[in-house]
Amino acid sequence: MSRRIRIAFVIDYIESPTAGTEKQLNTILDNLDTEVFHPCLCILRESEWSRSQYKGEIHHADVPSVSSLSFVPRLLGLARYLRENRFDIVHTFHRDGDLFGTIAARIAGIPVVIGSRRDQGYWLNWKERGLRRLIRRFQTHYITNAHSTRKQMMAQENIPASIIEVIPNGIDLSLFSSSTSREPLRAEWGMDDKDVVIGCVATLRPVKDHDGVLKGFAQACSKNARLRLVLVGDGRCRDDLERLASELGVRSKVTFLGKRRDIPAILSALDVGLLFSKSESMSNTILEYLAAGLPVVCSDVGDASEMVNGENGALVPQGDIPALAEGMLSLGDADVRTRMGAESRSRSRQYEIGLCMERFRSFYMRCVS
Repeated sequence: MSRRIRIAFVIDYIESPTAGTEKQLNTILDNLDTEVFHPCLCILRESEWSRSQYKGEIHHADVPSVSSLSFVPRLLGLARYLRENRFDIVHTFHRDGDLFGTIAARIAGIPVVIGSRRDQGYWLNWKERGLRRLIRRFQTHYITNAHSTRKQMMAQENIPASIIEVIPNGIDLSLFSSSTSREPLRAEWGMDDKDVVIGCVATLRPVKDHDGVLKGFAQACSKNARLRLVLVGDGRCRDDLERLASELGVRSKVTFLGKRRDIPAILSALDVGLLFSKSESMSNTILEYLAAGLPVVCSDVGDASEMVNGENGALVPQGDIPALAEGMLSLGDADVRTRMGAESRSRSRQYEIGLCMERFRSFYMRCVS
C-alpha cells in the first residue's frame, strides 16, 4: 500500500485516559508509527477530555443510545465519515464502540473490522450476549490482551483461533523508574519505614472485591501489627467499604486515597501491590506493580499467572480470603520483598511499550496485506 494505512479507533466515551481500556487505547494512539499509519480517534459521545485535551485527529460522532430517535441518522453519519475518509481498518472498543462502530464500518464498506476483548464478560447478560452474536458476523478480526480470554472466546463463542490475535498490554517502563523518595507520601499517610504498606489500585466496584481485600487484611493484621493498607481509587462502594473497615477493627490501618493521577509516585511508596479481582483479562494494575518493582499478591484470574507466581509474589485462588491473608503475611520480610520486587521488574520488560507496538504494527499490516 503506497499511502499510510488509515485506522479509525472507535470508542463510546473517554472521561479520562487513565482507566484500563482507555489507557491502552491512548498508549496505542501515542505510540503508533505515524510514518506507516494514519490514526483517528472516533468518539461516540464527547467529554471534556475529548473536547479539549486530546491533541491527535479526532471525530466526535455524537451517536446516542439506541433508544434515541436520532440514533439511525447519527449512525449513518458515522458510516459516511468512515467511507469518505477512506479508512482501511476500524478497530472498536467497549460495548457501544463495538456495536455502533462495527455496524457503521460495514455500511461504509470498510474491509477490516477489528473487535476488542479486554475483559472476560463478567457483566454480560442475555441481551448483551445477543448483541455480541449480532455483530460477530461483521467483524473480521479480534484482538485480546490475554491468552485465557482467547480460549474463552473460542470455547464460548465459537470464534476461530485464526482471527484472534493476543497482544498483551504494553507499558512505558520509564514512568516507573523514578528515584523519588517515598518518605513524604508515607508520612502523609501516617506511616513510617517500619510499616509494611500494601497498596491496591482499583476502582471501588464489586468486581474488584474490596470486601475480600479488607477481610483478608483484617485476618493478616491479627498476626502482623505492622501491616498497613492503602486503597487507591474511587467508586460507589466507598462508603460501604469504610464502614466494613470499621466493623473489622482495621479502619485506623486503612487509608482511602480516592482517585489519583500520580500512580508511579504512589507505587514507589508501597512495599506490596495487591489485587483481588473476581474477573480480569490482563490487568494493567498488576503490570504497573511489576514495572514499579513491587512483589504482588493477586487472585488467579485471567492471565495473572503469566505475570505472578512464587518467584515474585503470591497467586491465590479467587475469593479465598484465608489464602489472601497468608499471601500478605508471606511478604512481611524485607529481604523477601527486595528479591521478589527485582523479579517483578525483570518480568515487566517483556511488556515494554516498544515490543507491544511492534506487535500491533505487524498485526495491522497483516490485516491489510
